[in-house]
Amino acid sequence: MVDNKTVTMSIPYFDIILLTIIGLLELGFALYIFTKYQRSQAITFFGLAVLFISGWVLTNGDGMLLTPGSAAFELVGKATFAFAAFIFPFFYLFIIAFPYQSAQIGRRLVFFVLLTPAVIIGLLFFTDSLIKDFGNTHVGTPLYGPYFILYVIYCLLIYGLIFVEIFLKMPRLEGMRRWQMKLLMIAFFFSGVIGLMVNLILPYFSEIQLNYWLGPASSFILLGLIWYIVIRKN
Repeated sequence: MVDNKTVTMSIPYFDIILLTIIGLLELGFALYIFTKYQRSQAITFFGLAVLFISGWVLTNGDGMLLTPGSAAFELVGKATFAFAAFIFPFFYLFIIAFPYQSAQIGRRLVFFVLLTPAVIIGLLFFTDSLIKDFGNTHVGTPLYGPYFILYVIYCLLIYGLIFVEIFLKMPRLEGMRRWQMKLLMIAFFFSGVIGLMVNLILPYFSEIQLNYWLGPASSFILLGLIWYIVIRKN
């Protein structure tokens, strides 16, 4: 039987507070985008990406307040992977629409892009094929299912598609727009690499465990740079 005192003392309060603050700031950021900015496809997809990032960050942080091994702990743990599955698809749609549309973004394209993360949600919450369980600690190390490798491959592919779209647009841009796209590429590269390495690749393929909060925390830098790019008119 687990000693409640031991569990309490092992709660990583710094990590929880840090991710909660970042997640709430990002949630407020998403609400600001939807309520204060003129609606466009680029702004809409960006706002949805921010919303799912805030969910990913908050579930990573506040999930550690739950009792390890409980049903709620497992539910929130799986929710972190569900939120993460939608982040890159919405950023991909954002890149297609910003600063000009490189393809017609209709319902079919949106449906096609979001179909896979929707399937991932079903697999996460109704099967053990992706995540079987979580370790009995507040960090909740995932116990991977037999098909989790497909989740990894999907995240890497959609992340790669973002850069393909950026490289295809780059030659057609000039001046400030070209500079904005270069900054966007740098932001996606560093934040994406940190998040993918710390929270996905290293935990799955090796025994190396870095401070897992680095991935969610790095999202704040990414969003700050993208926001600067989006609002910069000249």
